[in-house]
Amino acid sequence: MLLGAAVFVSYVSAQGAALIPLAVMQAMHGVSTARITEFMLTGFSLSLAMVVSCPVMVLGCGVLAWARRSLGVAEYLAVKAIPVRSVLGWCGLQLAVGLLIAGLNAAFGRESPEFVTQLYSTAVYLPLLWTAVGVAAPLAEEVLLRGFLFSGLSRSRLGVFGTIILTSLVFTLMHLGQYDAVDLSQVWLIGVFLGVGRAVSGSILAPLAMHVVHNCVSLAAFAMGH
Repeated sequence: MLLGAAVFVSYVSAQGAALIPLAVMQAMHGVSTARITEFMLTGFSLSLAMVVSCPVMVLGCGVLAWARRSLGVAEYLAVKAIPVRSVLGWCGLQLAVGLLIAGLNAAFGRESPEFVTQLYSTAVYLPLLWTAVGVAAPLAEEVLLRGFLFSGLSRSRLGVFGTIILTSLVFTLMHLGQYDAVDLSQVWLIGVFLGVGRAVSGSILAPLAMHVVHNCVSLAAFAMGH
């Protein structure tokens, strides 16, 4: 957990570092500190930060897995080929869960999270947003949670069940500040399904594909509704 936290700190630091050149350029053109701070929180800036920092997370987890020596990097991170039909099956299950959550939100009149609205409305360049949300974020989060942490924790006294619960909780904590309590409970539930996919398939490819599908479908649904 401590090693995972260290990688996560490096990941967040890389996100901040990626935005420094933009902040400096704006300051050189006389933009106020308040406007620069506001720009750093736009969809464009956050998308850029996610894309740039993703390799830091992947590389960091890879180095830590390599340092364990007892297992190869691919085995430790569960980079294992599985049948396409299996991947499609897990993606279908995740899609069903996502549609169920969306249906319940609609039935209770819940609006789209303010964070998502702000992210999309200030994205500026949509291909960058789609790359960040649909690829970079899922890859970084799954390599850390269902890759590095899952492999280590499931071999401890927590076992597989405890690891699914704990990594889902960490997954939820990583989204604090973005969603309200109800949305965070849904994030936790999604994390559980991702963990189950990892445990049953034995491969990180299942939860990664599930995560990509969920994010892309959610973003597409939001775009069509706005």
